[in-house]
Amino acid sequence: MDPKRTHKNIPTVLLAAAFAFAAAAQASPPESALSTGVRALRIPFVENRGQTDPRVGFYATTFGGTPFVTRKGVLVHAIPGVSGDPARGLVIRESFQPDTPLNPKGKGPSLSRVNFIKGRHGRPELTDLHTYNEVDLGEIRGTLILTWIFAKKAIAARGLPRPAPFLQVGGEGST
Repeated sequence: MDPKRTHKNIPTVLLAAAFAFAAAAQASPPESALSTGVRALRIPFVENRGQTDPRVGFYATTFGGTPFVTRKGVLVHAIPGVSGDPARGLVIRESFQPDTPLNPKGKGPSLSRVNFIKGRHGRPELTDLHTYNEVDLGEIRGTLILTWIFAKKAIAARGLPRPAPFLQVGGEGST
């Protein structure tokens, strides 16, 4: 191969690479807009109508685990293990002491709807399941109204005073 011919192709290759890089940079949104969109992302809670454990009232399926709100108002974070190994996962439970009877209700209906279809040997399909932006637990100790909201990669409690002496947190699992 002629060395002069090879050297003539180098500027062409470099110019093509520069144009490709510039086009890719313009095609992707600015990082600030992307991170703002992710921070504003809300994942709705799905109402349980028989598609999961009967103790579960509401749940939100995410990449980082599944938070459940039980019918008794306990918040359970099920965090998967490394490489999806359930034996290495973690479960965190948040409940109120003394055992305050709570009645969770969906609040702020989301625009999303969920369809749940089980295999041929499972339960019948469930369609148009309601989803909610918040789960309202009601009054705790006569004055506090607590609402769970799933947003910004975390569960937030609205109405919870700091510190919350009657909030009990426990967990199990291995890492």
